[in-house]
Order: sequence, then C-alpha cells, then structure tokens
Amino acid sequence: MNTPTTTRSTVSKTQTFHGSSLELRNLTMAYGDIEVLRNVSLTVAPGTTTCIIGPSGSGKSTLLRGINRLHEPKSGDVMLAGDSTLGANPDTLRARIGMVFQHFNLFPDHTAEENVALALWSVKGMPKAKAMDKARQRLAEVGLAERADHRPRDLSGASSSASLLPGPSPWNPK
Repeated sequence: MNTPTTTRSTVSKTQTFHGSSLELRNLTMAYGDIEVLRNVSLTVAPGTTTCIIGPSGSGKSTLLRGINRLHEPKSGDVMLAGDSTLGANPDTLRARIGMVFQHFNLFPDHTAEENVALALWSVKGMPKAKAMDKARQRLAEVGLAERADHRPRDLSGASSSASLLPGPSPWNPK
C-alpha cells in the first residue's frame, strides 16, 4: 500500500491564521472489511499548514474525509484543539473545519463572489452584506477580484478552482 507523505510549512508572514492544533491518533479508515488506512498518527501545530502528498489511491482524500467525519473512522481518534471530535455532532464539527474538495461544482446561476459567500449567509447565518464583503476580500487574496462578478461559465478552469480556495477561509476554520 502506498502511504501519503506530509510536509509542513509555516503560514506566510503576510497573513496570520489562529487555527487549532490537529492530532490524529492511530486512525484507521475502512470501507467494509478493507482497511485503507491503518494506525495513522499525525500532529499539526496551530498556525501551520500541512500538505498531504501521495499517488492516486494512497488514501489522501480518505484521510481528509475521516478528519471531517464525512466517512467515520473504524478506530483511533481525531483531536481538534485537544478535544476528540468523534463524539461531536458532525455538522458542528464541519463548521469548524475548512475543506476544499478535489472535485467541485460551482452554482452556475451564482457569481464567483456569491459562490464563495453562499455558505456564510445560508449556513453560518452571517448577514448577506457582510458575507459578500468577506467573499470579495478573499477573492482579491487569490487574484480574482476582477472576476468576482463572473459566472462559472465565464471563468477558466483555473479561475473556477481558485474561486473555491477562499471558500473555507471566510468560515474562520479552527
């Protein structure tokens, strides 16, 4: 079995994140009787970024799905800020964790700005004007300020992908 490797780097000095620590303790993920990850342990310090790199099929997405509880771990524990997440309500947990999916769909009837802001006002309950301001700010950070009013059909593939990168950031994930 190929195992994904991780690398760590400190977040850029131009932007400071005040995130929480993440610790995986002997995490095992399985699909039925087939264990796809066995006893994975990892510690990510607050304010750092960790990249999970590996070949297709090595378990990168499964690991992220286990952290976010989109797929329940078979055994082990996921600790966020020192607390186990396995007893938490999955929806409450997901509001604390930012995640960008490998395959995504933008809403075609919304602009790039509205796609970034949508969850902030519809799920988090943020006032729409504030959510739109935050979305504009995040789009500017990834170089898409001038494309904020464009619909997905008018964005290149790279711009469409980049428009989703700000998605978790406005949520202020832990």
